[in-house]
Amino acid sequence: RAGDLGRALAKEVVRLEDSWLLFNHTVGKTIRSADGQLLVVPRVDDEPSLCPVAAFNRYVGACRDAGIDLRLGYLFPPTSPPRHLSLRDAPFSSSAATKRLTIYLPDEDLTSHGSRAGAAITLLMLGAS
Repeated sequence: RAGDLGRALAKEVVRLEDSWLLFNHTVGKTIRSADGQLLVVPRVDDEPSLCPVAAFNRYVGACRDAGIDLRLGYLFPPTSPPRHLSLRDAPFSSSAATKRLTIYLPDEDLTSHGSRAGAAITLLMLGAS
């Protein structure tokens, strides 16, 4: 869920020895416990353009290059209107994700929920479990 991902905190992500990522997400629509829910994100070495670990590393690197410290606070902080030149200490919302989709892909009728469902169906058709 975009809203759950928007509530992710940087301290919830750990890099494992094999370069995989471990998310221990503790707050979301379906997760409301101190124990959280563990999600292991493996590398996809045979298809680097689809590797979630490589994409995460690019995101963290771009934030670092822009002077954004992700070690504290939200992993995906929203920007402050009207010019969006600064970050807010708040979760990135599902509605903000949908708005960004319509900005980036104006000719498509996309929502964050529909994109999530479409991605899940595509992964199942490709044999993911």
